[in-house]
Amino acid sequence: MGDRMNIITTLVCLAALANVLLFGSLAYLFLVENIQSDLILIVPLVILALGVAPLALVYRYKYLLNSRTQQADQAEAKSLHLRALFDNAPVEMYLKDLEGRYLHINAQFEKLFDVKNENIIGMLPDQIHYPDLSESVRAHDLEVINSGKVVIRETEAETALGFRHLQTIKFPISGPDGRMASIGAVVTDVTPMREMTELLKKTNRQINAILENAPVGIFLKDKEGHFTLTNPTICQFIGATKDEILGRKIEDLYNGEQLQKFQSTDRQVYSTKMPISYESRTIAPERVLDVKIYKFPIFDELGEIVGIGGIEVDITDHKHIQRELLIAKEQADQANRSKSDFLANMSHEIRTPLNAILGFSEILSTEVFGPIGSERYKIYARDIFQSGSHLLDLISDILDLSKIEAGRLDLAEDVLDLKEAVDGSLNVVSNFASEKAVKLAVSTTIKAVVSADRRAVHQVLINLLSNAVKFTPSNGEVVVSVKDKADGTLTIMVHDTGIGIPDKDLESVFEVFTQLKSANTSDHSGSGIGLAIVKQLCDAMGWSIDLRSELGKGTLVSLTLPASSVIKSNSET
Repeated sequence: MGDRMNIITTLVCLAALANVLLFGSLAYLFLVENIQSDLILIVPLVILALGVAPLALVYRYKYLLNSRTQQADQAEAKSLHLRALFDNAPVEMYLKDLEGRYLHINAQFEKLFDVKNENIIGMLPDQIHYPDLSESVRAHDLEVINSGKVVIRETEAETALGFRHLQTIKFPISGPDGRMASIGAVVTDVTPMREMTELLKKTNRQINAILENAPVGIFLKDKEGHFTLTNPTICQFIGATKDEILGRKIEDLYNGEQLQKFQSTDRQVYSTKMPISYESRTIAPERVLDVKIYKFPIFDELGEIVGIGGIEVDITDHKHIQRELLIAKEQADQANRSKSDFLANMSHEIRTPLNAILGFSEILSTEVFGPIGSERYKIYARDIFQSGSHLLDLISDILDLSKIEAGRLDLAEDVLDLKEAVDGSLNVVSNFASEKAVKLAVSTTIKAVVSADRRAVHQVLINLLSNAVKFTPSNGEVVVSVKDKADGTLTIMVHDTGIGIPDKDLESVFEVFTQLKSANTSDHSGSGIGLAIVKQLCDAMGWSIDLRSELGKGTLVSLTLPASSVIKSNSET
């Protein structure tokens, strides 16, 4: 600022001196030389001009000086802004001279390679980088210098942040004379992008592997109905190559009823925005296919349908097996019905001779018509009676089950005193219980009256009581009880202190011809259909049956009669 004032003061002094000299010269000419008086008008003008000119020069200089000062300030501010932008940029940046020496690096570059700007100014790349990276960096510099253009390279480098993929953009920087003076560089860590790209490539390879090798047909269609994706299996189903399918519509490939089915299901997906499935028969090259088709909508990020995807599964073999199984089932059902009809028809023919055998063997064993001689004959006759009785029980169970399966079970709506039914059933199994030393008891007073088939109720109770006695050891107990429920139903319970049933076998005890085998049951004979008959008779009468058991402690069987079958509850007086 002092230099500027000195220059201005000098100019003002020179202007004043010039005015004094000029004024003195004019006065001399006027007074001494006696010049003409009209010069008097010119003199002030000359003096004024000579006075104003220096002032104008001074003002012009000051104006130029202020303009240059402002420009310098603006340039300095711009430089500071650029330096701040350079230093704080979120990517790595640096400047180098043409020899490859670092002139300036920013904060991100310092973090990436764990260096400081003040420490590497004037250093070459091989002084701070590994040899492979430094050679690559110099080669990149030379390519920019030789071409005078922007050059982009991607390299792999060991950095302070680990092994990274770096993309470097280098560009020439010109000096005041227009010639290249330095090199600028912008470095971007593209490691996440590379990892994502590799992941996408891997995913695409996996998806393509699925598409190419999937044993099901896969396709995609855009909103206009053009195929945009197909796999080899769908090409086989359609009978065309991928090039012949892509970009075409379904009406270009099918016609008739098949085309109508495809179009209607497409419309259904668009209207409901829900997936659907259906079966279709398609004519492929050299064979007819049964296909299960699954179609589903494809949505964009706004939830709008932009196309349809589909999966087609060849179910030809499955349908063939299904048809064969259906035929086999029909044949088996027919054979089973024939068997049941035969056994139901044979009921009388089988029971009649057995009853005769039992009757005559009993007469012989009791010597109704007098002594038969040797005691052995009586023993043999008793054995015949016991074996025949056992055989009759087995045959009766089988015949009863066959009659139920054949649909020949006619149930009556008898008014049944439940106490009479229980007492009668207990009487039937009393001898068996006495032989095994098993106590039979009724734990509640029975007053209920129900509507049910008398014979079916007796058979259910006898089978349950016989089964309970059979699996209860000596000195055990079988107890019958009746209980009303709040909903109007009635429950008959048969509880024993027998060997119990394992949890895993509880579901199978009601199956036909199932007889549990264990160390505790090996000495119990039977057909294995007693409980199956109980279950089917209960189902036929609308009763429910529940079985609970614990090994070594016994079994509880509960029969629940619906409220509609209860004429008089057990609690009524």
